[in-house]
Amino acid sequence: MIVAMILALLLALLVVALVAVPARREGRDVLTPQGEQLVQHARDRTAEAAVAARDKTVEVAEAARGHLADRRAGGADEPAEIDLREQRARSRD
Repeated sequence: MIVAMILALLLALLVVALVAVPARREGRDVLTPQGEQLVQHARDRTAEAAVAARDKTVEVAEAARGHLADRRAGGADEPAEIDLREQRARSRD
């Protein structure tokens, strides 16, 4: 079943390549003006989303760097060390 879907997808891509690519090279519009507007709108929104994702990633990375710097400097956020040997000894008694 999956093979059939992949074959149908490949056939669709082949048809688009045989029809749309030569038409585009000749300067003919493949989409209607409304379709072109939709594509442009989608490109703009994708670019905006990419910028927002990059900004968020930078913020998270900077926060992580700051947190690691605080831990390396012996900040108060550092967890206490746990000696597992002591816990095993207590559980045996």
